Amino acid sequence: MHTIHEKVTLYSIALVLLIGLTACGSNATPSEAVQLTDKQVRRIVNDMLDGYNEVDYGAFSKDLTPTMKLEMDEKLFKDFYDKSVDTLGWFQSVTSAKQVNSDNSSTTWLITAKFQHSTEFFHVIFDNASGQIEDMDFGPGN
Repeated sequence: MHTIHEKVTLYSIALVLLIGLTACGSNATPSEAVQLTDKQVRRIVNDMLDGYNEVDYGAFSKDLTPTMKLEMDEKLFKDFYDKSVDTLGWFQSVTSAKQVNSDNSSTTWLITAKFQHSTEFFHVIFDNASGQIEDMDFGPGN
């Protein structure tokens, strides 16, 4: 179980890393939109979190939009890893992916991921034009 301080620290780091990205959506039309299945979303997030385990920025960021990569560069990724690995432990698996919102430009999925020390819930927002991750929300209320 995480202490309030640990949760606030993780949420603060995530917020700093991801602030403002929701305004960077694509202008995709429904006919151009990439329709990801829950199986595809689970694979993408699983691959990203495997990169987290390996402290491999290339693997972690391979499905991020260019804008997201600018926000979450390699140094920020390593800082995030260093500050979170003791609390979370190793990523083990994505246990569920549920689509919770969709519009012309993006689709939001609620992810449940099992880590060594906890189960975490967070939103991953995919750009509908590219099928890449344009934002993540680790904030309270997930």
